[in-house]
Amino acid sequence: MYKSLRWIALVFCFQDFTAFAQQSNDPVLITIGPKKVTVSEFMYHYKKNPVGADSLTESAGIREYLPLFINYKLKVLAGESRGIDTTADFKEELAGYRKVSAQSFITDKKVTEALVREAYERLKEEVNASHILLEVAPNASPEDTLRIYNQALSIRDRINKGEPFEELAKQFSKDPYAAKNGGTLGWFTGLQMVYPFETAAYTTKKGEISMPVRTKFGYHLIRVNDRRSSQGNIQVAHLFVRVPGHATDADKMTAKTKIEEAYGELQRGVPFDAVVKQFSEDASTKNAGGVMQPFGTGKMLPPFEEAAFALKKEGAYSAPFQTPYGWHILKLVKRIPLLDYEEMVGYLRTKVQSDERSNVSKSAVLRRIKQENKFEENKTALAAALEKATPLLADGKWQATNDQNLNGQLLFRIGSDMYRVSDFFDYAQRNQKPQPGANPQALLKTLYNAYVEEKNLAYEEDHLEAKNQDFKDLIQEYHDGMLLFQMLEENVQGKSLTDTTGQRQFFEQNRNKYQLSPRVRASVLSASTRPVLDQALKALAKSLMSLTGKLKT
Repeated sequence: MYKSLRWIALVFCFQDFTAFAQQSNDPVLITIGPKKVTVSEFMYHYKKNPVGADSLTESAGIREYLPLFINYKLKVLAGESRGIDTTADFKEELAGYRKVSAQSFITDKKVTEALVREAYERLKEEVNASHILLEVAPNASPEDTLRIYNQALSIRDRINKGEPFEELAKQFSKDPYAAKNGGTLGWFTGLQMVYPFETAAYTTKKGEISMPVRTKFGYHLIRVNDRRSSQGNIQVAHLFVRVPGHATDADKMTAKTKIEEAYGELQRGVPFDAVVKQFSEDASTKNAGGVMQPFGTGKMLPPFEEAAFALKKEGAYSAPFQTPYGWHILKLVKRIPLLDYEEMVGYLRTKVQSDERSNVSKSAVLRRIKQENKFEENKTALAAALEKATPLLADGKWQATNDQNLNGQLLFRIGSDMYRVSDFFDYAQRNQKPQPGANPQALLKTLYNAYVEEKNLAYEEDHLEAKNQDFKDLIQEYHDGMLLFQMLEENVQGKSLTDTTGQRQFFEQNRNKYQLSPRVRASVLSASTRPVLDQALKALAKSLMSLTGKLKT
């Protein structure tokens, strides 16, 4: 079956595989049957499995690994010759692995790592800010968007000319709390606000007003009130007396009397956990001494946070204070400073990839692959297609036009793949969703942007092996590994389970290994206290004496 096993002279040199591969455009190292194995593929496996690592030279290590690699490839070829890799289950599993693996290659790692580092640097600082929110629908028309933007500029100009920020926030802001707090947000740190808002807050100087900032909620004007270094996290124990929103004056007085009584017990030296057990109404912490999970800035109500972070010494407790939920007393358990970057990088990378920051990386990737794959757009056809938007899009019931001349026009090209207006219209019909009040053209443009992104990413994924040798090697390795695993199951593990003659023969040859060690049948007595155990021992002794007497008779 294996008609050819050809080594080129490179096998006997080994001085510099990598350099040779680069100079010779990755030459074929060996041929096994119809399969040609290149130098780069061999080196990929060798570097992952460096047999002979103790050898004095790399060439000696490669010499030791080469026969193992050849045997490995021979087994893979045997699996392919049996058609294992042509089954539907095999293809489905390989395709699933390929799709998942491709995501890590279709990224801009430099942009992602820069965003991770930026997030960490922002966690070192906390910002106190206020804002004015002017609502804009995500799919508002360009005219409505411009009108709200100009309104934000007008309000900003009035603030800069001396009108009170708080009063204008109460008058214009759509933040539901603005009427009460004048737009105040309190303290926050990185990863707590939507990314565009966070960026504006961290790049605006103390005391200044930002330019209008667009988020999914609308346009914001942000005033930075103060800045401070990160306080890290804190863990406290909590004693709580509830005051319901519908409480009567008598109820409020009862709660106040109860918290003062608890505070008095603490001042008399009664342990905090004992006072919590007697007085606290926080069911989630009452039986744990009041201890809460650690938290940081921006996670609790401002009065609660202020009281917690004001505690300086472990074991110190606060005076009673009130929030909208009732009365509280806090004890400091411990302070937890911000971890080092290396300790947080995994957590930060996950956060960056799951929040709005990921759009920055996606945009960078999309720009790169559009350029590399020669994306070309027919702007005339696009403008004509967008004009076909109707109010039915906002209801999720839009139907594409029957204009065959328009439908047949080229909309964009990716490499040699062409996409026509009709292709996009089919996509829009399938993916439209009801969005009452949204601008139809804005909705259709959003669908077009999503369609362009989907097709560009799909094209990149389809051509990834040709563009990325590491990805090609990874998929080939997984393919070969699946083949070997299935062959092992069929030829070794499967047969061993059904070969009853072989199993009996093995057992007879190794019978002595299956002997049980000496054992004893006994009862075990346990007791919570020593007196109970002594009583049990006396009863046992009496029972044994009785049994011994019976045996003698």
